[in-house]
Amino acid sequence: MLNDPDGELLDRLSRAEGFFEGAILRDDFRDWKLAKDFGEFMIRIAPDEILGHALVARACRHLGDQDRASEEIRQTKSLFKSGTLAPMEVDIFGTFLEVENPYFHGS
Repeated sequence: MLNDPDGELLDRLSRAEGFFEGAILRDDFRDWKLAKDFGEFMIRIAPDEILGHALVARACRHLGDQDRASEEIRQTKSLFKSGTLAPMEVDIFGTFLEVENPYFHGS
């Protein structure tokens, strides 16, 4: 069998209950490594989409990589301010940034 890291990642993601709600909406997901891996996958395939950057920012905060978390929160804020988000994305990621803001004062 061929090594397919993206397929393995998507398989792990498909088995993760409540991924989006826990990782983005509630900030209580259990597997932050999975969230980071999926966020990095999203950044690789859609670098101008907000979801990947938000996932990596939050996951890195939980995993203790504050430098990367700060870098990705800056990117998330930039994409949020770009004016290209759908109304639902504005609602979701506006709330996301309100939750994250106390962790990243200077970002």
